[in-house]
Amino acid sequence: MKRNNLNPQETRETKPLFTPEDVISVYTSDQAAEDGILFSVGKSQFLKNDYFNYITVNLLLEMDIMKYDAKRRTDVVNVQMTLDLIEQAGKIVNRELANKLLMDCFYSGTVRKSNGERIRIFISENETGKYTLMLPSDY
Repeated sequence: MKRNNLNPQETRETKPLFTPEDVISVYTSDQAAEDGILFSVGKSQFLKNDYFNYITVNLLLEMDIMKYDAKRRTDVVNVQMTLDLIEQAGKIVNRELANKLLMDCFYSGTVRKSNGERIRIFISENETGKYTLMLPSDY
């Protein structure tokens, strides 16, 4: 049963789009993080919202948030810039939420890079019920 957003007392019967037998394979966000496709945000006391749990590595690179440190031979993520990206993405979602009763599964908007350039990002719900930030080309 699913509730009507406009009238919570009203319910309607819903059927799943796919059954477990229809699924051929599953690739989770956790697996994508292990493969280096996604960056796990984790939980932080500095986050003002709890909407997001992943960011694509391509977006981190485009935003100059992630860089390779040759001395340490590893990628380094700028935490402050990551928090800024998450805050900007939160504003996109909150702006949309102001006009709706429930969260959507997809949002789109622009964020500002550290050099002032604006780029478009997509915000898509993942299998955890939270959201992944990404470039449109990652969608």
